[in-house]
Amino acid sequence: MGLIPKLMRLLKEIRWGLVARFTWVYVGVGILLLGLGTLLVEPTGFVAFRELLPFMILLSFPAGLAAFLVAWPFVDVAPGIDFFLLWLVAFLAGYIQWFHVVPNLRSGGLISLSLNQRAQTQPVVADEPIRIKQPVQPKPKIRRVREPRVLHFDEAGRTPLERAIHFTPQKRATRTR
Repeated sequence: MGLIPKLMRLLKEIRWGLVARFTWVYVGVGILLLGLGTLLVEPTGFVAFRELLPFMILLSFPAGLAAFLVAWPFVDVAPGIDFFLLWLVAFLAGYIQWFHVVPNLRSGGLISLSLNQRAQTQPVVADEPIRIKQPVQPKPKIRRVREPRVLHFDEAGRTPLERAIHFTPQKRATRTR
């Protein structure tokens, strides 16, 4: 087996949803650690708020942006705590959006009215009788008669060819009067 078929089989076996989830969480936690690291160098938090927090908002867009805008007026403690709280709000909103809401939209898990689909019903006419579909009856099983099998080996261990070669006709017992 060549390298390409093995690689293709490997790619089919990978759970891409799980890879995306781990990558998303890894990048989000990386933004947090980088931001907290820049707060050690620059206590005002300019780099963390201006350079790194927008990446977290983009990573969790649009729910992260909405959560960020709601939380922004209430956060004014210290630059390190503010950065962590705003990151946490955007991270949680994005995680819920991308890994709980969006997969349910694709799989039909959320209930919708389906108003954008056209109705595919037939108009009901009063003169026509209502037709009820009868359940399909299973077909009766047909028993097949098996043909006699040729044994591969007889009691003496001979094959059918050996038996045919060494065939000796049996003498009939005849009655004499």
